[in-house]
Amino acid sequence: MKLRIAVVAVSLTGVSALALSGCSSSSTPEDFSAVSGKPAVTQIDTGAAGSSVGDYTVFNATVTKDGQPFGTLYGQKLLVAEPGQDGAPEGLGRYENHLEFDLPDGTISVAGLQYYTLDGSVPDIALSKGEERAIVGGTGAYAGAHGVLTSTTNADGSRTQSFDFS
Repeated sequence: MKLRIAVVAVSLTGVSALALSGCSSSSTPEDFSAVSGKPAVTQIDTGAAGSSVGDYTVFNATVTKDGQPFGTLYGQKLLVAEPGQDGAPEGLGRYENHLEFDLPDGTISVAGLQYYTLDGSVPDIALSKGEERAIVGGTGAYAGAHGVLTSTTNADGSRTQSFDFS
């Protein structure tokens, strides 16, 4: 069971009143894993020629669950720090990611930061332990969903996507 809190602010002749209300919901989706295939990628070089902050990548991939077709992943990433900038490790750019999983019973929205090499390949850290991003919402069976998505890159370029809802 999860608890949702609604905050309502009302102004009454210059005086603000704040009300908190709680309601419970037992509609937390069940955790699951799926596999997104190796993505089809389009890179958009903005600003200075070559890799530079502001470069944009869009991609999509087929999603399977238990070896059966299960939907499509649509995504985009924006280069926000080049290697060595703003804490990005040498050789790795920092990207802001947004992912949408379009599944038979709804969509799941995911956002967060991730490191990639500047040629777009996934660094060894993502191959070994996976990378976590926030599940920020959804529709249908996933309406109001939140939690953590862990994406682990497989040797063939596909990714195991583990959804942990809270």
